[in-house]
Amino acid sequence: MTKPTTHTFGDFLVKLGDGASPEVFSAPCGLTSKGFNQSANAQETTVPDCTDPDAPAYIERAIDTLSSEISGSGVMAEEAFDTWQDWFSSGASKNCRVYPAGAGGGYYSGRFILTSFNQQVQRGQKVNVDVTMASDGEYTWTGA
Repeated sequence: MTKPTTHTFGDFLVKLGDGASPEVFSAPCGLTSKGFNQSANAQETTVPDCTDPDAPAYIERAIDTLSSEISGSGVMAEEAFDTWQDWFSSGASKNCRVYPAGAGGGYYSGRFILTSFNQQVQRGQKVNVDVTMASDGEYTWTGA
């Protein structure tokens, strides 16, 4: 049996741009869970059989829109608090990159809006954070 090549948590990177020129991307401290989701909205058209109009018609689909979402959760690192709070309060989009493990160094990039910035804590534990970033326009894949 041939074993697959696998990767660790540290191989999957979420990096936020600083808006400078040239732009520098860095990973915010504290995330212990990271995700990247792509979704497509499809439009449906019912296409009838022209020879037999009473026959069941088939549905054909076409992709109408594409979007992506970056998510993360973990401990609320004091070093990252201002980054998250300032971004959320601005309502602005920011350049972000996601380096998925196993992509050989390739990455997704685009502008994202921080749509949720949640903090919570339970007695006896450290403060946690949950963040969600939604794509703002086109995002692209850059191969290694």
